[in-house]
Amino acid sequence: MTRNIKTDPDKKDLEQIFTSIKSGKFKEAEKEIEKKLSIFPESSVLYNIYGASLAGQNQFSIAIEKYKKSISLNPNYAEAYNNLGTCFEKLKNYEESIKSFEKAILLKKNFPEAIKNLSVLCNNYGNILSKLGEFDEAHKKYTRAIEIRPDYHIAYSNLLFNLNFKDNLDQKIYLFWAKKFRKNCKKSELKISYNYEKKPNKLRVGCVSSDFGNHPGGYFTLSTLKKLSKDFELIAYTNFERKDETSEQFKKIFSEWNIIDKMSDEEVVIKIQKDKVHLLIDMQGHSAKNRLPIFFLQSCTHSNYLAWSRNIRNN
Repeated sequence: MTRNIKTDPDKKDLEQIFTSIKSGKFKEAEKEIEKKLSIFPESSVLYNIYGASLAGQNQFSIAIEKYKKSISLNPNYAEAYNNLGTCFEKLKNYEESIKSFEKAILLKKNFPEAIKNLSVLCNNYGNILSKLGEFDEAHKKYTRAIEIRPDYHIAYSNLLFNLNFKDNLDQKIYLFWAKKFRKNCKKSELKISYNYEKKPNKLRVGCVSSDFGNHPGGYFTLSTLKKLSKDFELIAYTNFERKDETSEQFKKIFSEWNIIDKMSDEEVVIKIQKDKVHLLIDMQGHSAKNRLPIFFLQSCTHSNYLAWSRNIRNN
């Protein structure tokens, strides 16, 4: 007669351990895990939770051992592979991290957490390689990030930015990725109707940038915007609040100063409409903390002022 042997604790007991870990009571959680393992020594779930407790204390190497034990007991445990990948990433073992995330996705096709983890890792790994001058390898990582998440706009920006450093670049390649960026990252179905004064004393010009301050982009644009402010009413939409002497000079140029880093693309577009902007200008291209996706929504007439390279990446 075959016996049905239970390998894991009751769900209620596991939830109590999870609660302890979330509350930062790691030692209490681990004491309970050890107790349960004496009863359920083949529990892959307990070893996975054990790893989570150790990772919560930044003990990543020991956590990896627990996750590997969990996987040895259950080779199809996608969650354990995902957690293993996170620990490898913390230890900057990026190749092993990628393998772990890919295995998690292979085992569980629609696994949002693993998909996001892998795409972000590939993007960030690409940033590291690009800074080291390994532009071709960086391109491969950005491409992989986009393959995993086709609407990952940060990876597109980094890929396009990275292409600026390649020698003898075929512009058709750049155009291919730029078109793909627009096609895959235009998500909102927000209905837009233009809203502006038809006979204003001055045209209202919105400027979008994260560089209004002590930054190469700021130094480059300050004098130009000063001249433009004589003939146009300038409105700032900044995605990064810089607090320095140069940012104070910028604030004197603009009639309105809007901080948009906590706003969604849709919220920013609605704000631009309410501000009755005639012309919206992107001031930074594909560099760090850009808000290019808002330009897909066509809140008003658009323009790109800066399309030059800078040694910065999106994280």
